[in-house]
Amino acid sequence: MPSTPQRIALILDKDVSYWRKIVRGILESEAARTQWSIHSVRRLDDKTFERIRRWDPDGVLVGIADAATPGYLDRLDVPCVDIGENPLGDRPRVEVDQHAVGQLAAEHFLERGLRSFAYFGYADRTRDQRQFAGYAQRVAEAYPDAKVHHVPSMSTLDMSRAWTSVDDDLGQWIAGLPQPLALMISDDEAGLWLSQVCKHHGLTVPDDVALLGVNDDSLNCDLSRPALTSVQTPLRRLGREACRLLEQLMDGQDPPDRTLSLPPLRLTVRQSTNLLMIRDDQLRHAIRFIHASAHRPIGVEDVLDQVAVSRRVLERRFRQHLGRTPLQEIRRAHVERARELLAATDDGLQAIADASGFSSIYHLCRVFKRETGETATDYRQKFRR
Repeated sequence: MPSTPQRIALILDKDVSYWRKIVRGILESEAARTQWSIHSVRRLDDKTFERIRRWDPDGVLVGIADAATPGYLDRLDVPCVDIGENPLGDRPRVEVDQHAVGQLAAEHFLERGLRSFAYFGYADRTRDQRQFAGYAQRVAEAYPDAKVHHVPSMSTLDMSRAWTSVDDDLGQWIAGLPQPLALMISDDEAGLWLSQVCKHHGLTVPDDVALLGVNDDSLNCDLSRPALTSVQTPLRRLGREACRLLEQLMDGQDPPDRTLSLPPLRLTVRQSTNLLMIRDDQLRHAIRFIHASAHRPIGVEDVLDQVAVSRRVLERRFRQHLGRTPLQEIRRAHVERARELLAATDDGLQAIADASGFSSIYHLCRVFKRETGETATDYRQKFRR
């Protein structure tokens, strides 16, 4: 440990929930608690740069990606880790895998039987572009002829006009798309905004428009009406990993060959996507029963006890609407439950097997590897230091 604290400049563009979670992760790191003195600024211009330069930092964590930022960092000439929304050239970087975020959102909508898809994001944010790419790719895999609609702000909507004008344009855009509509939104703050736009234009959530945000910010999600489903992203871990990387660079180690890209954690499902677009009441009841029972071992016979149809009819309806059998849906539900527990808890494999409907650790590991292509242990390691 250094005899005197190392000086770390934390440069972020604004104080929003996205950054608050990352900063919490930074302050949870061992280095921040025991070795570092951290000063933060909310902008980077000539005045703030001069303050940072006089302070003589040992390292920088930076989340501002405007055109002037690289020049300021070059003049500081100290180890730097990029944690911003847009990459700063080829500097060492830690980020969320936004492509995987988009795919996870699309999968959630597809499981609910939706066939009309749209995306809201900002044209100048690389993370939004990657989200859209993953979202559209997964939709195309399921429905090759489907069109994923861009929000006008990605192309023609002038966001500098009066709020009422922008709200009217957004409401008209959403109302003009085929419904029921699956609308992914790049973050929860915008999700709250669009939930209000839908309300003011007579669009019911989730029956007309199912809304899904990103980052699982409880304030914005709970203020939305109804509450907003959101993708949990590993922002606190991003902060910790950025600190670990900065430590290595300040110790003289070579920068890594590639960006550290962290996968999303899971979905927090709330009322804004609480619909199942399957007109068959018995099939809908069977699917809900399966997912409500993901914590315990069930079989196809248990599902048949819930619906007044034969096994052959149930099999046919599952294949027709979902493209898989009831047994495959049961396995999917159990594996999804196991994935949640592996990512979000430190429970042992036996406890996870017991809580996700598997008869043993061996059964859990065998099915998990077959369904996901990776071992349960490898999957958990993605969410650990």
